[in-house]
Amino acid sequence: MAASDVRKAAVLLMSLPAAQAVQVIGNLPSCDRDAIVTAIARVNQVAVDEQQSVCNEFAAAGRFDFLVGADRRSLAALLSDERPQTIAVVAAQLPAAQAAEMLAELPPELQNDVVGRIASREPISRILLCDLEQGVRDKWDARQAG
Repeated sequence: MAASDVRKAAVLLMSLPAAQAVQVIGNLPSCDRDAIVTAIARVNQVAVDEQQSVCNEFAAAGRFDFLVGADRRSLAALLSDERPQTIAVVAAQLPAAQAAEMLAELPPELQNDVVGRIASREPISRILLCDLEQGVRDKWDARQAG
């Protein structure tokens, strides 16, 4: 585990209630556990913005995994009637190559708007991201069933 990842894990665990953190630490492989516990012991203070950034990154991990590997045309058709900011959030959750392929299928004017929003996007709250993911999942499931 890279040093930056160890710090992120330490910050994330320090953000949890103590009982939950202990439970999570107990389930880690010993090599990771030792590194993370050492990092926690060394961290004196965590800035609020760092804590928020780490928590947002963790919350976003694994989001929209049901779309990973989906055909670019299917993704473009799924998202083409969404607002550019919605498409940008979804695209940012996908592997870069898949997002680029999907964006290439959108109309040029929509591509430009979405790319601009990806470049300037700000963190999205975990609640909004979960709601968005559920909405896209429902839409995806309906398309797959029909």
